[in-house]
Amino acid sequence: MEIKNWTINDDYTIDVNKYVNLNGQNLYNFPSFIQFGHIKSTFLLIDNFMTSLKGCPYYVEGSFDCSGNELKTLEGAPIKVKGDFYCHSNPGNFAKEYVMTISRVGGYIFV
Repeated sequence: MEIKNWTINDDYTIDVNKYVNLNGQNLYNFPSFIQFGHIKSTFLLIDNFMTSLKGCPYYVEGSFDCSGNELKTLEGAPIKVKGDFYCHSNPGNFAKEYVMTISRVGGYIFV
């Protein structure tokens, strides 16, 4: 997936020192052994077939975008997003209030 500058931590989470762009990769879910930890930039997961966000990072210093998937829930989304949070164009039809119960967002929320 061309993810570069990553570290596997003692707890097996994966930190990435740059952005992660997984747009349009025909992803349905992350394998159970994948758990992103800290992303020091933006995490993009746009236009896939994701039904779960399990494995997504815990903390994103940039923006997080999971728009255009098959998500009915945002469980597994980052606990904290320093930038904007995008989750529109999913069957879940999420409200901003719901996003705020899942994640502390420092920027705008686009539902």
